[in-house]
Amino acid sequence: MAVTRRLLGLGIGLMIVLGRIGWGESSDQSLLFYAETGNEHRVVASQGADQSFNPASVIKVATSLLALETLGPDSRYETNFVCLGQCSIENGLLQGDLVIIGDADPDFHAENAWLVARELALLGINGITGDLVIEGVFFQGWEHGVEKRQTHALRRARLMGGRFQQALDVTRWDRSLHATWDEAATRHGWAPDAKPAISLGETVQMGHGGNAALHPVVRHRSNPLALTLKRFDTFSNNDIIRVADPIGGPTAIERLLEEIAGDLPGEIKVTTASGERVNRLTARQVVKLLWAFEATCREMELDPSDILPVPGCDPGSLPRMFPRLAQGENARTAIVKSGTLTNTDGGVAVLAGFFRSLKGETVAFCVAAPRSGRRLTHFRLAEQDWLLDLMDSVGGAERRICGTGLAYSDTMADARVTRQSVADK
Repeated sequence: MAVTRRLLGLGIGLMIVLGRIGWGESSDQSLLFYAETGNEHRVVASQGADQSFNPASVIKVATSLLALETLGPDSRYETNFVCLGQCSIENGLLQGDLVIIGDADPDFHAENAWLVARELALLGINGITGDLVIEGVFFQGWEHGVEKRQTHALRRARLMGGRFQQALDVTRWDRSLHATWDEAATRHGWAPDAKPAISLGETVQMGHGGNAALHPVVRHRSNPLALTLKRFDTFSNNDIIRVADPIGGPTAIERLLEEIAGDLPGEIKVTTASGERVNRLTARQVVKLLWAFEATCREMELDPSDILPVPGCDPGSLPRMFPRLAQGENARTAIVKSGTLTNTDGGVAVLAGFFRSLKGETVAFCVAAPRSGRRLTHFRLAEQDWLLDLMDSVGGAERRICGTGLAYSDTMADARVTRQSVADK
């Protein structure tokens, strides 16, 4: 460790002893890394900086950047709930089909469905006589990324519609939904026994078929995009692909990365917006991405920690993977995004992000362990030690003040009865 600190202190490149795998193993399994200051772009650590590797979930930084630049941090997804048919309310029953017009809200859950249910209850609706119909793209709950999502449109509509039906009818709840309700009711100040009991029938269809008039009922708006991205990045949630798909997906992300990298050497390849499967960047390219991300955040009056997690402040897997970054004197010193693959490309562990030195310099860094296989704990701890040595070499790192805590999917979401709704019929 002392050798590492002396080399860093002299400002020369790191050939870190802890970056080596072990006796008798090939040097191509060394850590790859690159770090530089933001003020003068002074290189403070570099080894294999232009060697391509699979960045795994660090790709989510690029996905978040694309979303911020395309949609804006305050943009919201709007899901409209409308009626098709006679649409009068008789004895608590809405006469017709309930149509969900989805806007691909990537972070709609039972808690959001309950916001809608409370508005339906205000209209005196406790059931519908027709079907539940899905228009556009509607999600409820998680699918867990590219590998597990349902690609058949009708099956996906029935899956998501079924979850919505279940959330609105307490008689269909399982233990998990009861627990989620208790937590949400406490946060919102709802009466614990005011659980929704709205029957939506059994049939879920796609498309309302024809040009029949649709009567507005309730509109739901999501959290602002910045909060949604923070939730995805904190939990490294692979369903961030839902954010990327409507704005160009992997192709747009790869194009953005090429623009940012300019003439830097190394392969750039993006096959998924989540970091699943095979993607390619170099450590130097990742750092260039981080600076572009930081600049966009600054222009939008955001801090990178408004989008990316801070160990010691935010939940998720980072405290478990990098315990010394989340506890003790090193807690709250770094804004990071990790990446992990166990099998693809022989496995990889990646850590990238920012910290601010006690001298006031922001340092961006990326460290990766290609072909790490199933020795993830070993390599994560090596990366953690590498980062702590890097902090020591520049005189230490500032500790950040934690924010208000990670948002829930409904923290700033809202649902409202739509003007000229069925209530006016």
